[in-house]
Amino acid sequence: MKHIVIPTRSFEDTLFTFRYAKMWFGDKDVKYHLLNAYSEPAKSSEIMVSLVDLMQKESIRHLESQQKEIISVFPDFKNHIALHSVYGDLPSAINHLNDSVPISMIAMATTGAGKIRRFFGGSHTANVVAKTKCPTLSIPYGYELNQIEEICFFVDYENIPNSLLLSEVKSLAQKKNCAIKAVHIHTDKKLDKEGTYESECKSAFQNAFAGLDYSLKSFYAPTVASGIQNYIAMENPSLVVMIAHKQNFLERMFNASDSKLITNVSDVPVLVFHD
Repeated sequence: MKHIVIPTRSFEDTLFTFRYAKMWFGDKDVKYHLLNAYSEPAKSSEIMVSLVDLMQKESIRHLESQQKEIISVFPDFKNHIALHSVYGDLPSAINHLNDSVPISMIAMATTGAGKIRRFFGGSHTANVVAKTKCPTLSIPYGYELNQIEEICFFVDYENIPNSLLLSEVKSLAQKKNCAIKAVHIHTDKKLDKEGTYESECKSAFQNAFAGLDYSLKSFYAPTVASGIQNYIAMENPSLVVMIAHKQNFLERMFNASDSKLITNVSDVPVLVFHD
């Protein structure tokens, strides 16, 4: 069974995200988990009584209200929704929930983040990408739910995705009978190093996506992030799939993660897996 987690904010955000997620996964062998993360505000020594209990009650009331509204719009999904009120910030709440529920995907609406906000951590969705290991689907709020025609899968010849991840992408394409276009962006920095792994990576993708409408193309860009942004702007794919690779401390400090950056600025839905 698929377990799709939708962190709740306003009802409009939650309903928009639920509508998009159900378009992909429907109501067969799937559970939608509405998650509300809450934490008490900073308190001074003058505060004698903890607000946690009150905030938990408000969190549960918030979830029940949103569940009721969703069921009023989609009554067939009444038995497919579970509620979770978890103390802590959102990434911590997701990681805690993942200990008891095998999360298949996080689905979140996002409004992106400007330059200043990106510098200080980016959007809530990008923060989830950075601090959890769950696949995260970011949907720009207001994105029109058009027919799905193409999944664009950005690949890195140095890091061949594992077979389980490739099968997940294949399953998505099969659900909507859409094409998979794998795209590799080469840069001066990566060109020589990646040549060693190119044929092995191409073979792995060809085998994984056999029988599907599949193609792979490669083109040059000054940076991977700029190449991805240019491709999205030109081709407007239905869904972008990326893989977030492990980074050490210095890489996180001085090099913005491509997946986190694209999640912040993309005008199309972005699905980020972790290797």
